[in-house]
Amino acid sequence: MSTTITLSALLVGGGGGGAGGGSADSINSGGGGAGGVLFSTFNTGQGQIYTINVGNGGSGGSTGIGGSGGDSTISYNGNIVISNDGITSLHAFGGGTGGGDFIINGSSGGSGGGGGASTTTIGIGGQGTISQGFSGGSGYLGSVNYGGGGGGAGHVGYNALSNNGGQGGFGIINPIPGSTVGQLSAGNYWVAGGGGGGSSFAGLQISYGGAGGGGNGSPNSPTNGLSATGGGGGGAYSATGGSGGSGVVVLVVPTAQYSGITTGSPKVTVVGTNTLLTYTNNGSYTSISLPLYTLTQNANAGTLFFNQGFDINKDIVVTFDYACYGNGFNGSEGFSVFFTSTLSALSGGGPGPGLCYAPVQNVNSVTSQVLTSFGGVQNAALGIGFDMMGNFGTNFYGLDGSSTPIPNSISIRGSFDTKYSLLYNSGNLNSNAFPFPYLIYQQITIADTPIIYDRVRVRITDFGQRVAIDIKRPTDYTFSNFVNYVLPASTWWPDTVYCGLGFAGGQNITNFKIKDLNVNGVFLSSYRTWNYTLTGILGSSLFISPKTGTSTSVFLNVGDTIDIFKVASTPITTIASNTQLYTLSTNQPLSGLTVPALINITTGGTAGLQSGDQYIIIQ
Repeated sequence: MSTTITLSALLVGGGGGGAGGGSADSINSGGGGAGGVLFSTFNTGQGQIYTINVGNGGSGGSTGIGGSGGDSTISYNGNIVISNDGITSLHAFGGGTGGGDFIINGSSGGSGGGGGASTTTIGIGGQGTISQGFSGGSGYLGSVNYGGGGGGAGHVGYNALSNNGGQGGFGIINPIPGSTVGQLSAGNYWVAGGGGGGSSFAGLQISYGGAGGGGNGSPNSPTNGLSATGGGGGGAYSATGGSGGSGVVVLVVPTAQYSGITTGSPKVTVVGTNTLLTYTNNGSYTSISLPLYTLTQNANAGTLFFNQGFDINKDIVVTFDYACYGNGFNGSEGFSVFFTSTLSALSGGGPGPGLCYAPVQNVNSVTSQVLTSFGGVQNAALGIGFDMMGNFGTNFYGLDGSSTPIPNSISIRGSFDTKYSLLYNSGNLNSNAFPFPYLIYQQITIADTPIIYDRVRVRITDFGQRVAIDIKRPTDYTFSNFVNYVLPASTWWPDTVYCGLGFAGGQNITNFKIKDLNVNGVFLSSYRTWNYTLTGILGSSLFISPKTGTSTSVFLNVGDTIDIFKVASTPITTIASNTQLYTLSTNQPLSGLTVPALINITTGGTAGLQSGDQYIIIQ
């Protein structure tokens, strides 16, 4: 996973308020300008907290101008974030208010407010902010006056006409795929439309706000801009102007890098590969932290687990960067990548030579300094040890290992039911037999901080039968393969496995650090259920199953057992009385002992199918 995370953000400032009526002075008022709109991308580091401020809508004026909309911003450490172009700051300005009594011109903002008009003066629209919004329209001066429309994010506010206020400028279509922020129109969501200018009773009366939440202008009943759109409020003649709609901030985070750490209760929506955070209130977002796991000499051993089960029938790829260093490694151990059945709780194996996977016997406990034994991982399936001292692959501390330690090697040990037996050892990696001579232990540090991390990749492929181990140094362009081992056909794999990493420091001052840990695979939530379908007219063989029922099919989980008996040679008295028995022909409880078995059972086991035998299909 990359340490640089790219986010996208849509910021819409609060809409400006429409101006109120000044009928005593024959003044008509302008509509409020829409909030400015900014859509940009920016890079974030790990664990950084971003503060989101959402602009409020400006208030409508009662007998004069209203309030300007509030700004929407994204900031970090008190400074407004700069987008990836290195110039644009993530700052969407609030919309300007419409012109009215005493101040006849519309004010500037993200989009400018519309100008008003008196008996002697035409007000002009306020200016919009470059790349965020447009200017407001001008008022109309005549025997009856009308106010101009507020500017929108996509178009200027319209000038007032001889019989009506100017329409508000339309906004823009929400640029974020899947986001429903904005005013729905013809299948699209629009944001930041300007408010309509004020009209008198002598005209057409209603001037419509722009698409994107702009309020309508009206003599005595202007409407507010829609909330969370940045729309401007409508202007009025004899009433209070409409308020501007509140702003909104939408943060787009790649779902794979979404931390889930927020304040301000944003609406969280997953769209495709992205997570959308929609803020209608002030809040924050904390970027994901890619953890650095550290095991120092103060810890005897440590284990990391993924607590979801991976499907072993699909490839599993474990990748991480590691550093191993210190003043020396005599007596130190190494680390392991291991897999266990999901039927057991997560657990760690023996420390030291067990590399948190295999059991160890008769080793000193760190605390008591007396000989102690430790068990292996519960229901362990496979352990791959990167073994500095070679003790993981020997039988010095347990059974079924090699008689000779091979330091600086990779060892593979089997499952718990084979007593964690040694399956493979690579030999010393510091040899020309490999793509390049390699040392697991490194000493390249500055002030006890590693500056060199090598990358390890462990692949379980071919339906769990092949283990491939690759290494990549910082100077390498590609991975180099060090191990390509085919496991014995008898190797036991459960359907689903947990993956873990274990680190054992031993007695010397050896430090392990890993970062950018990633496990790729397909999650499988539970064991598969197989459907054993009974077909044909079967003989009166019988079987014992932990399942009950009278359907024509029997459903068994992996791990369940079926015992098939040859009826003619198996007296009913030899079978436990509480065992549920079924005949294969009817799947009903056994009522008598009759006729030949489904498969002929011989002294040495089950014979092959013969002519006339029936069978069970596994679907």
